[in-house]
Amino acid sequence: MSRPLDGKIAVVTMATGGICFEVARQLGEAGARGVIVNGRSEANGRAAVERLRQAAPDTDYVFVAADVSDGPSQKALFDAAESRFGGVDILAHAGRSPNPAGGVNPFTALSPEKFEGAAKGYFLSLIYACHYAVPSMMARGGGAILAVLSDAAKIPTSGESVVGGALAGSAMFIRTLAKELARHQIRANAITPSLVRDTQAYDNVMRQEFSRKIFEKAERRAGLGLPGPADVAPMAVFLCGPGASHITGQIITVNGGLAVA
Repeated sequence: MSRPLDGKIAVVTMATGGICFEVARQLGEAGARGVIVNGRSEANGRAAVERLRQAAPDTDYVFVAADVSDGPSQKALFDAAESRFGGVDILAHAGRSPNPAGGVNPFTALSPEKFEGAAKGYFLSLIYACHYAVPSMMARGGGAILAVLSDAAKIPTSGESVVGGALAGSAMFIRTLAKELARHQIRANAITPSLVRDTQAYDNVMRQEFSRKIFEKAERRAGLGLPGPADVAPMAVFLCGPGASHITGQIITVNGGLAVA
């Protein structure tokens, strides 16, 4: 079995379920020596780590609780990576809004609390994580940053004005960071899935009448079928590994053909 990430240390946010759980699992299967698994719930974190250890028993999975929508709280993840493993080589980051129910709504229906939460949870969250990760990567001679965004970063979608703006800002941040950090052998890329079945995000948008009308139509356009987390994660893991050693500053979509952008 190929182990292209043998010995690497990763931090994966929002990793107790969905896409980032699969990223954490597949990083272990690719040989990562240690993975910091992040989420908010201690109980969910313990359950996720148990499942991950069963899938990749040679990888040391460690759960660290932190809410990524509170940017500074993410420092605990990198402190844990430093104390247990000596640093970090890979950051796979997904953000979250502290007000997820306000994520897909007309702009006129959003309160300042909700749009400020989206900006903090998606855009500033990524910046803070990179702020903590980059010095460690520089000290270790290089690294890989992978942001898990969404197609809202590329495609204007009704109900996603603020979320789309925050994610588009995140995409430009990643592209610019890639230029700045290339001389330090640090690469930065992003993936932008759209609807992903078997995730909490999918359930959330299908639960609301406004968003359900929009995304049910969109789902029918996915000629290859909607991807699940296990279909999206391989691209993320590839971008973190040596096979992508000359790929940086790229924003790559995995959406089953739902849209082309």
